[in-house]
Amino acid sequence: MKKYCLLILACLWIISNSLSSTERIPSIAVLTQTIIKSGWRTLEDYSNIKNGKSIEEKQTGLSRKMEQISEILWQLEEPISAISYLNFFGGTGDERIFDELFPLVQQIDKEYDWLKKVLILGKRVNYTVAIDLAKPAVSNETFSTKMIMEKIGEYVVPRYNGLSSSGILQLLTDNRNAFDDIMRISVQSPRQYLYNLFNKIAITEIKAYVVVQLSYAILEIYGEGYFSRESMLIKAQIPKILQELTNETIQATGKLSGLYWKEDPAQYRKGENYLEISRLLQGYVVNEIILNKGKSCYEKCDKFNEVHISKCQKDPLCKKQPPCGGRIYNCRSLRTIDMQICLAPQHTTRRYDYIEYVNHDVLGVKSICSNSTLNVNAWIGWCPYCMCFCDEEGSYSDRYFSLRQVVSDVKNNKVVTGIRFAKKNRIIHLQIQQGEILPYGVINMTSLEWVPVDNFKINDRCRNTTLRRNKHDQFRMGAG
Repeated sequence: MKKYCLLILACLWIISNSLSSTERIPSIAVLTQTIIKSGWRTLEDYSNIKNGKSIEEKQTGLSRKMEQISEILWQLEEPISAISYLNFFGGTGDERIFDELFPLVQQIDKEYDWLKKVLILGKRVNYTVAIDLAKPAVSNETFSTKMIMEKIGEYVVPRYNGLSSSGILQLLTDNRNAFDDIMRISVQSPRQYLYNLFNKIAITEIKAYVVVQLSYAILEIYGEGYFSRESMLIKAQIPKILQELTNETIQATGKLSGLYWKEDPAQYRKGENYLEISRLLQGYVVNEIILNKGKSCYEKCDKFNEVHISKCQKDPLCKKQPPCGGRIYNCRSLRTIDMQICLAPQHTTRRYDYIEYVNHDVLGVKSICSNSTLNVNAWIGWCPYCMCFCDEEGSYSDRYFSLRQVVSDVKNNKVVTGIRFAKKNRIIHLQIQQGEILPYGVINMTSLEWVPVDNFKINDRCRNTTLRRNKHDQFRMGAG
C-alpha cells in the first residue's frame, strides 16, 4: 500500500515543484517513469484474505485493508477538504465539460465513502450490502466506477472527440477570463488553482481505483467469480492515467501566473480590513501674508516651500483653525472668490470637513457641519489664500512604518502563508501568517497563526539606526 501511494505523492511533489520552474520538466518526467517502472504493488494482492477460514476473518482482513487505505488518502486529501467544489469547478460557466465532470467526482466520493462505511463497520451492517455495491462498481455500464475512472482521465487528456476537443486543463489555460472568477472565488493564483485541481482529480482517480479493486476482492471472496485478470488490467491502467494527468498539469502550469488579486471588501471597517495613515499629506488653507516673511503679498503661492509659521496676523482663519506646527510646502493659489470652510472637530484626523466656494463648488463632501463654519474673503489686504500641504508630526499623525525584518519560524518548519498590515503603538507593521509545511508543499491548516508584531515605540532606537529625511524629501538610514 505504501508503494501504491508513492506515485500520487510523487506526482504532487512534481507538480508543486514545477510551479516555480518549468525547466525541471524533463527530469521530472524521467523521475515519474522511474517510479512507475520500479514496481506497482496494488490492492489486488489479497491472497491472504481469500485464504481465511471464515467469513468473519475475510471481513476483518478487508476492513483492516480499508482502514489503512482511508488513513493514507485522508492525509493526502485533508489539506484541500476545506476548499469547496465551487473553488475547483465553478466560476467558468462557458464549457459544459465542467458541468459533466462535477457529478462524476461527487459519485466517486460517495461510492468510496459508502464502501468504507460498509467495510469498516461491517459487523453492524449486513455484509451482503457490500456485494450489492461491488457488482455495479466493476460492471461495464457507462456510469460504473470502473468506467468513470477512465472517463475522468479522458476529461484531462481526451482520446477522441466524443467529450471535447480539449482537456479541462487546456480549456482553463486557453480561457484566461475564467481565472478572473476563479481568483475572486477561491483566493488562489491561477497556478495554485491548477495544482489543487490536479490534486483533487488525482485523489478521485485513486478512490475509484480503490473501490474497483476492493470490489473485485469482495466478489471473489464470496464466490462471485475470479477477477485476477481484470484486477491486473486496472493495475496497468491507473499509473498511465496519473502520469498523463501529471504531464498535462506540468505543461499547463508553465502558461499560468503565480499571482492573485484579492478583491476589495464589501464594507470597510477600520482596524479590521484597513488601516489609516493620518495627517500625513494634509491640506492647509493659509493666507499668503502669513507665509511671507516680509508680511506682504508680492509673491505667488507656488513660490512658498519649506515654510514654518509661528503666529497669525490679520487672518481670522489662521487664528481659529489648529495651526500647522510643522513644515508647509507645495502651495498653490486658491480661486479668487469667497468661500465657506467647515472646520473639523478637534482631536480628529481631519482639518476640514469641506470647503464650499461662493459658486457652490465643493471640496470634500458637504454635510451638516459638526463644528463651526468660517466665511472667508478670498483677499485680505490684497493677499490671496493658498492651499498647501502641512507636514506635522504629532500625536494625531500615524505615519510611521516598521522597517524591521519579518520572518517565519523556519526552525520549526514554518513558512509564510499570509500577510497583512497591522498597527501597534501608532506604527504600521507588515504582519505575517505562518503555518507548518508538510511534505510535497502541503500546509498544515490547523497550525496557521498570525505572528505578533514587534513591540516598540516611535522614539525607540532601532538597532543603532535612525531614519533621516533630507531637503529633497528623500529618506536614508544613518547611524545614531
